[in-house]
Amino acid sequence: RAHRAEVLLHTDLASAKKQIFATLGTLEEVEGGVLLHSQTDDLNWLARELARLPFALVLRRPKGLAAALRAHARALSSAALAATILQGERS
Repeated sequence: RAHRAEVLLHTDLASAKKQIFATLGTLEEVEGGVLLHSQTDDLNWLARELARLPFALVLRRPKGLAAALRAHARALSSAALAATILQGERS
């Protein structure tokens, strides 16, 4: 894969295993949480997968993953704003 990623998840191993599919990567219990080791060719895909997790996280590598996550957050924010405007028009 083109990118090796490491993401610190602020949760316990049991909770991480409930949320993370084996295809996403491997989990390692570490001080402060669980370290997700992943490999991907598509950082945007990984950003979308991380965004669905119900716990806080720290991106360790690669640097490009942060930009992909920010872009996904902007897209979600725009979609939420559009939905809010549409709901207001229907009222």
